[in-house]
Amino acid sequence: MTKPVLLLRSVAAKASRVSLSMAGTLAIAGSNFLLSLVLIPLLVPADYGFFIFGQVLTAFSYSIVNAMGGTPLSITLNRGTPDWQPEYLAIMKVDAILSVLAGLVAIGSGFLFDMPLAVTLFMGLFTFAAALRWGFRCAEFARHRVKSTGISDLIYASVVVIGCVVMFLGHLGETLLVASITVATAASLSAIYLWLSLERVDGRSRLSHYAGVWKGQSRWALLGVVTTEMTSNGHAYLVTLMAGPQAFAPIAVAALFWRPLTVVLPSLMLIERPIMARQLAQGDVEGARGTARSFLRIVLTILAGNVVLAVAVALIFHDKVASLPYEASTLYVACGLWFIVVLIQSMRIPASSLIQAARQFKPLAQTSLIAAPVTMMIAAVIIYTVSPIASIVGIIAGEVVMTALVFRLTRQKQLFDHPV
Repeated sequence: MTKPVLLLRSVAAKASRVSLSMAGTLAIAGSNFLLSLVLIPLLVPADYGFFIFGQVLTAFSYSIVNAMGGTPLSITLNRGTPDWQPEYLAIMKVDAILSVLAGLVAIGSGFLFDMPLAVTLFMGLFTFAAALRWGFRCAEFARHRVKSTGISDLIYASVVVIGCVVMFLGHLGETLLVASITVATAASLSAIYLWLSLERVDGRSRLSHYAGVWKGQSRWALLGVVTTEMTSNGHAYLVTLMAGPQAFAPIAVAALFWRPLTVVLPSLMLIERPIMARQLAQGDVEGARGTARSFLRIVLTILAGNVVLAVAVALIFHDKVASLPYEASTLYVACGLWFIVVLIQSMRIPASSLIQAARQFKPLAQTSLIAAPVTMMIAAVIIYTVSPIASIVGIIAGEVVMTALVFRLTRQKQLFDHPV
């Protein structure tokens, strides 16, 4: 059999595996994108900025759950040892605790920005349920069970689309409240479905069973997530706290052009990382590197499709964009800056996933520990001296630093020949 045919079969097999979960993931991306578009003309900038800031907090909770639960699960369930049950159950308990904390943080942000009580509580419920759902999703992906996650995604997307139709046609006075109820209901129903779908595991576990996970990987993965968040989304917190939700609103609107890619990337990591972890556990370093290269090709293909979609939206709906309560030129400049950000992230994420699969969390965390101050300092200075929109330049600077350091790590052969 010729090499091109083998390569074609390999790509087809990977595309088939990815498509099983991508249908649901794309449904979530599409429904969230639709919701964000529907809300732009219906909400004043301050309310829109708060709602999208809530989405940023929720995405951060996903990353925390990934670090504390998702990554350890992908390793625990793919290393081939028979005594995985206590560790698995302890990880699931930690995920539940993190979900509660995420919900409380979201409620606190509502009080901080003086949002209505009902909106604050439903946004808290949304963040809690979404984080819990992500923990269940990590467990299913670690077991290579993609059907249940796809159905859960479709449940979420269906509820959000129904809410969009109601808000678009209903001309409701309390649109922010309806939007909060919509996402809270969607996240709750999809989390309940996943919980019912989880494979029941016999045995008992205490939180003390998590101690080994914490010492071996989670503490470094958590540090990496926090500093990566500061590198990639630090401007969101700085702009919102320094200038208010209304200043963050146009940045959030511009980021919508790249929402499909940014929603898909975390799910792709959940699919590819366990495969690389299994390959490395078997000593197949070249196979794991090949999976990472294939992962990169898929990501860049999706990015190319996102570029086409963004250009089409800008051309077809230019008049509608110009009629929004934001300057069209400012939105397009921000959109261009965001493209640079997502391009750099797309190049880095497969390499980062490979390093995570090798359980090299400490050196990976150190890359973002260096990059985070770069982002925060540059973004803060630009917000104060230039404008909130220009703060995205700080994100670009931090992403460049972190990506260069991650690529340097992937060239260190000993990290993969002798994984932790």
